[in-house]
Amino acid sequence: MITVGKTLQLTLSNDLETVYRCRVIDLRDETIIVDIPINQETNRQSIFDINSIVDVSFSHQDAVYRFPSIILKKNISDKVPWMALSYFPDRLQKIQRREYIRVETILDVSVHFPNGELADFVTVTHDLSGGGSALLVDKSMKIPKKVEVDLLFILPLKGEIEYVPVYGETVRIVERKEEKNILSIKFNNMTQEDQQKIIQYCFQKQLADHKKGLV
Repeated sequence: MITVGKTLQLTLSNDLETVYRCRVIDLRDETIIVDIPINQETNRQSIFDINSIVDVSFSHQDAVYRFPSIILKKNISDKVPWMALSYFPDRLQKIQRREYIRVETILDVSVHFPNGELADFVTVTHDLSGGGSALLVDKSMKIPKKVEVDLLFILPLKGEIEYVPVYGETVRIVERKEEKNILSIKFNNMTQEDQQKIIQYCFQKQLADHKKGLV
């Protein structure tokens, strides 16, 4: 599952927001040797302290896996600088299929009906995934199934605000006892770049929730 050349994502236990990427360059018993991690936001190398606690994640066959690790050694004087991570396979955890990672999150989103069937509105999400979203809507709203919608999500990603447009269709309205009902949306079309932004946001949110013991 973890092989030489595999890309890993790392987050430090004291910084859940910053994500680093590195590449496996060797495997030794219960140790993974990686090149020096690169901060995905700044694209600069970052050298971790020995004994730093990190959360490691990677994708394999459309699934995402994670495991806790410790920086055991590092050598920045070699021709190829490296770090050694502890790895215990019995602590490997499958999170979920990447494209179906769904997280509960409150994000601003605008809803536009291109065919003019209904009035446009602005609301917030109840949850989000790479394939769809649930939006909070007033109980008075009556929205049929399979109505085309243009959505614009506002994502906090890598310390910046990203505006992500998505084209989709309504699935159903779920009536609840709470103040708002839930409108389910299925995504039909978006650029690969925009989909990756949503997936990355959901993935990082789920990792953060795991570490906080929320899921």
